[in-house]
Parts: sequence; C-alpha cells; structure tokens
Amino acid sequence: MQIRTEVPEADPGGALVLRASPIGQTLFALATGALLMAFAYFGGRWWLNRQPMLILLLTLPLGFMGMIVLAVFLSAIHSLRASFRPSNWSIQIGAQTLVINLRDFRNGEPNTPIPVLRLPIGEIDGMYEVTESWIRQDNKRGASEIKRRYIDLVVSDQDTAELARILAAEARKIDPAKRSKRTSFHFNERRVMVLETGIVRLTSTKPLRAALAEILKFGPHREVDLNESLEGLPSLMRAQALDTRGEHSQAARLLAKAEDFTLEEARTLLDQVAAKD
Repeated sequence: MQIRTEVPEADPGGALVLRASPIGQTLFALATGALLMAFAYFGGRWWLNRQPMLILLLTLPLGFMGMIVLAVFLSAIHSLRASFRPSNWSIQIGAQTLVINLRDFRNGEPNTPIPVLRLPIGEIDGMYEVTESWIRQDNKRGASEIKRRYIDLVVSDQDTAELARILAAEARKIDPAKRSKRTSFHFNERRVMVLETGIVRLTSTKPLRAALAEILKFGPHREVDLNESLEGLPSLMRAQALDTRGEHSQAARLLAKAEDFTLEEARTLLDQVAAKD
C-alpha cells in the first residue's frame, strides 16, 4: 500500500477507470437551471400581483428559498466544470493494482496534485460487501431507517493509520485558492473510509462491484445493524461512528442530546477529535 501525491493525467491508464459522467452532470445542471428560471419567473409574477402586506410577510421565506435554489444551481455548474478535468476519476482497476483517488473530483483546482492510494491486488486478503442499517432521528420527520452498501477490502498486514489521517484531512479541507472567491464549494462524499485498522471501505456501486468481481472473489455478504453494534458505547464514540460515515447532523444531534451540549458545541468537539485522530 502506497499513498502518493500525483498530478492527474488526462488518461489515467488503468484497465478500467470509474468516473463521474459529464452527461449526467450536464443534465443535473440543466435541471437546476430550469428550476431556478421557473422560480424567478413565477416568483416575479407573484410579487407583482400580491398586496404590499403579503409581500412584506413573505419576502424573507421566498428569498431564502431562492438562495437555496441558486446555491444548488451554482454547485451543479461547479460539478459540471470539474467533470471535464483530468482529476475526474474515482478508481482505476488494473490487473495488478487498484488506484483510488482520495479526493472528490469536485474539490481542488485544475492541474493541482491529488492524493491517491495505490493498493496491489496481492495485498488484499479478502473482500466482502456490507449493508449497514441504522435509525436516523429527525426532529421534523421523526425516525427513518437508513441503509448503505459498502465494499470492504481486507488489508490485514497494512498500516491504514496514514490513510485514515489523509481522508479526515480531505473531509475538512478547503483549498486556499478558493477562499478568495465569492462562492466556494467543498464536497464531502465519503467514497473511501477507514473505520477500523486493516479495512479499506469503498461505497458500493453496481459498476464497482462488477469490476472488482473480475479480479477478486467476494466473501459472504454481511448485514450490520449499526444501532445494535454501537449500543453500550460512550456517546462520543457512537457520534464519531456516524460522523465518519458522513452523518454529520445526526452525529452532532446524538452527542448534544446525550451530553447536554448545544449543536455547535457538539460539532466543535467532533471536529476537534477528528483533527487529533
């Protein structure tokens, strides 16, 4: 296992390269653009045909909704532009090596180095798919069951501490070049995780499962009830487990409720612990 910092190439050169589809990003940008135009058009007509008092009462909520739609549209445009960069790839699958992009393709700037994990096939001791389920508590919607599918690569003889540190840094990182811009985006989709030593976890997708099945044999599928497996652990450890999986709001709420913190205090503590790890 090697972690390197490399400048992305236009053609990564793997036997199979998984990447985000520019066509899909284009369709998403067009859809959000149409939604923004519809909001502006119908919102303007409503504004002209209503009484001054109603306008005064509804300006704030309508303005807030408009800002959300605009933010989604700008995010879609950012993702579309990023999809045409050489850094738009997630995994290269070769006959001897897996190469995993540790940075979301939507983050970073053109022609800047990205951290990658080079994992020889011979260092993978096993592979199996995991379905994790847990109950998400929401103040407005109540409780709902969440299910996520992952692929766990067992690398028992490899030290995954440095990989975990880099992934945590990527999750928190905002590139300095973006700080001077009026609008900056930082995406934090957890495609690669290290939840325990010797396990590299990938978000499971149909193309990834099919590609990995060509070079490795899947072990028995595993079902995990996360609520049950975390039961009895200290509240901070349970919150960390959710936070590592990308459930940031749920993790902060769990910790705040258990320790009588505010949400801001809980979020700060989780960030501090993640930084130390």
